Amino acid sequence: MRLHPIFFEPEVHSSIFLLTNIIGSIFIRLIIHSWPLSLFWSIFYIILIFLINHALAAGRYYLPIKNLRDQTVIVTGAASGIGRVSALSFAKLGARVIIGIRGQERAEKIAKQLSKESNNGTVIGYDLDLSSLENVKKFAEKID
Repeated sequence: MRLHPIFFEPEVHSSIFLLTNIIGSIFIRLIIHSWPLSLFWSIFYIILIFLINHALAAGRYYLPIKNLRDQTVIVTGAASGIGRVSALSFAKLGARVIIGIRGQERAEKIAKQLSKESNNGTVIGYDLDLSSLENVKKFAEKID
């Protein structure tokens, strides 16, 4: 059985987490009044709530993205760090990656490196200086 992708969103996980805690608390409160089975059911619901919360908090239930073909991704700061790793990951997944780095020659050089590292992924480098509004507008015109 395949669940709808909405069930893999963090917000939905948080809502389910809250709902199970509220329902569990209500059940435990109701069961405490029936003494002979209260200990058994209390332990049962505590374990059940723990298992549900643990499964939701573990983060194993997100759908992996395997293919970004026909998608365009713009990454700024792809010269190093998180930007570079992000651009490389997107290129490996098949996306058309446009990187914005200060200096056209440097941008083209890094785009070629990323393309090679991603096994000939589509990486395009353009000059982008985020401190200049005019430069940002030129960058946006190149993308269109």
